Amino acid sequence: MKGQPMRSIKISDLTLDPRFQARETMNASAINDYAFAYQQAGIEFPPVHVYQVEDTFVVVDGFHRVKAAESIGMETINAE
Repeated sequence: MKGQPMRSIKISDLTLDPRFQARETMNASAINDYAFAYQQAGIEFPPVHVYQVEDTFVVVDGFHRVKAAESIGMETINAE
């Protein structure tokens, strides 16, 4: 979907494949900060970038945003 118009995707339909994660590890502090920003501050982050492989959406950018959204119970996230 990268390069396609933004749309809302169910987080349960996303795949976080570590082969596409640029960082060695996930940063728990960043995830917590993003979760707070989503939930308390109402900040809207840029869409995550995904590629569609059959019926699965593979995240290629936005791992921390997805984990933050998931941690506060969001069901969907903006993606392109």
